[in-house]
Amino acid sequence: MGATLSGFEKRSRCTNWLGKILIVWISLSGCGDGVFGMDAGMEIDIASLAFSVITATFTGYIALIGLRFTAKPHLRCSVTPDLNDTVFRCGETIRIEIMLNNRGHWYGNPVATDVHVWFDLDPRFEPIVLHSGWADEHEYRDTRIGKGGAKTIRAKGLISTYGLPPERMRLTVKVPDSPGEYSGTIITISGEGSHDVDPLTFRVVS
Repeated sequence: MGATLSGFEKRSRCTNWLGKILIVWISLSGCGDGVFGMDAGMEIDIASLAFSVITATFTGYIALIGLRFTAKPHLRCSVTPDLNDTVFRCGETIRIEIMLNNRGHWYGNPVATDVHVWFDLDPRFEPIVLHSGWADEHEYRDTRIGKGGAKTIRAKGLISTYGLPPERMRLTVKVPDSPGEYSGTIITISGEGSHDVDPLTFRVVS
């Protein structure tokens, strides 16, 4: 039994045969008044146009294949509760839930592996613990000083797959003792090189 041709090989052979047919048509067009009673020059123009369309279609297909193989994951984080509608009390210990979603692209949906998620918070916050996994099976307590003096805590080694439930993280943190608006950032980077930055704004009242 012969080997089964892939879709790519089938399209390549089809394009080659169409090209050969067009070449024969162009050659025959030089005889008499043309193959179909049309002027030979007109037949050549039509054949040339058809060949251009086939070539452009095939080139577009190759470009699409290239996009699929070079696509990077499209990651986004969503936060619960919605910080735009939530006010926290001074010195309160809160827990926010973060969902890591792999949204994919129209041309490809690669898996995101070895995902690292950094939470950069105002220095007046006190990060207590960060959990990841739906059973909170992974725990992180190591807090460091990041850029601009921000307090940073990180989850690592996450995997996010398009079409499956998002990866869940839960951050427990003590908010500042003084009222005001405080900013933070979620930075997400995958092993494939994709990255996402989501700003955070906390409103704290007395």
